[in-house]
Amino acid sequence: MPFAYKPSLTDKNDMIGGQPPNRDNFRNVEALEIDFEVNCVAFHPILPIVAIGSSDSRVKLWRLNDNGTLFPIHPLMGILIGHTKSIKCVAFHPHLRIIGTTSTDRTAKLWRLDDNGRPTHLAPPIANLIWHNNVVYSIAFHPRLAILATGSGDGTAMIWRLNDDGTLAQQTPVATLVVNDSAVYCVAFHPQLPILATGSADGTANFWRLNDNGTLAQETSIHTFTGHIADVRTVAFHSSLPIFATGSLDHSVKLWRLNDDGTLAQQTPVATLVGHESAVNSVAFHPHFPIVVNGNDNGTVNVWQLNDNGTLALPTPIATLTNNNDDVKTVAFHKSLPILATGSYDTTVNLWHTNIVEPHHLKIFTTETDIPENVRSTPCTLCNLPLCAQIPDTTYNINGYVVKVSLVHHFHYNCIHRYLTNRQSISQPILCPRCDTVINSDEISAFLHSRDADTYAKLGTGFYQHLRRAFDV
Repeated sequence: MPFAYKPSLTDKNDMIGGQPPNRDNFRNVEALEIDFEVNCVAFHPILPIVAIGSSDSRVKLWRLNDNGTLFPIHPLMGILIGHTKSIKCVAFHPHLRIIGTTSTDRTAKLWRLDDNGRPTHLAPPIANLIWHNNVVYSIAFHPRLAILATGSGDGTAMIWRLNDDGTLAQQTPVATLVVNDSAVYCVAFHPQLPILATGSADGTANFWRLNDNGTLAQETSIHTFTGHIADVRTVAFHSSLPIFATGSLDHSVKLWRLNDDGTLAQQTPVATLVGHESAVNSVAFHPHFPIVVNGNDNGTVNVWQLNDNGTLALPTPIATLTNNNDDVKTVAFHKSLPILATGSYDTTVNLWHTNIVEPHHLKIFTTETDIPENVRSTPCTLCNLPLCAQIPDTTYNINGYVVKVSLVHHFHYNCIHRYLTNRQSISQPILCPRCDTVINSDEISAFLHSRDADTYAKLGTGFYQHLRRAFDV
């Protein structure tokens, strides 16, 4: 039977509003000995699985408990063998059973996993991306479009188009982005928009606007971020807040505020995070809260609390994690489990239980007057019509009610209902269709149990009963 992660439910009284973490919320629960320098880690988007790439040219996949400790029986789920030199980056596809890897052997590879998240035994990669002529430092999948990006020491980032099954649609890139003849160390996609961010050795980051098929909408970058005085080694977008981060060998992280269309809200960073006293190799945002962490060459990881606009809530880190004894090359949060991973040149990956309380992710507005004044003109994230627009839907007999999902995304109820009914499996965690955060199933259960479900939402009988069975209500 395929392994499927079912998120545990937190008592509702403990969840109201959620609470950001503090220095007491990070507890080291596991240290994985990899035997070689660790360059990269990535979590499966849903399952409690971590992939670790190291200098021995292999990627190992480990199965974890929900609290970040190793699964007691056969925690090593498989090894990807095929690169000939050090692994530089690893990334899971957000929806398909695909994992991507890059290496100093100048290639990137795509691998297929089985239903349990394991690599098929001794199976070769399903794709070899061989057009770069230098180290391939990074790889990223777009969260919604069928494209991926790679960044290389040859001064380019390349965009590749995928088929529905995750295989390459063609053997050559659909776009090549030339970045000032400087090595491209990192690539990251905007969580909703067709925008690619690159960070390079000339101390800049760039935004590139793409068409939905991965081709360039224009030949030049739409914005160049300047201000760092050394290589930009890491870039990251927050999943739901309009914040973009750049980390550099100049010992700083800079945070930039974005407009809704992905353009820069102001020309200068809204915050500069310093005090690491060493180069910054990796940054990662918490998937829900305005929290950012950075891994440094002095073996530390800094945790910072932000305001929703990207400014610093406190002038100093709320926590400094010190269990690594050498350069911290990579940091990553699991999207739905309270786990942070830090990987180091000391050949270990430390797993931290973050003890962060999930905020509410679901709110039903049953009448127009329930909708907060400041969001009434906000477009529905799925159909782009105003939230207060009356939208008859003869399929589900729902007329304009609104649901709030995650921290900032709003939907018409008929839109979110259509999304739920079209999901492939009712047994999978319910995710926000825009930022992939887990929607609290306890709240859905309560709503299905309430009079509102019958009186206002008027859910179709078959799906209504199916959801009730799924959540045992």
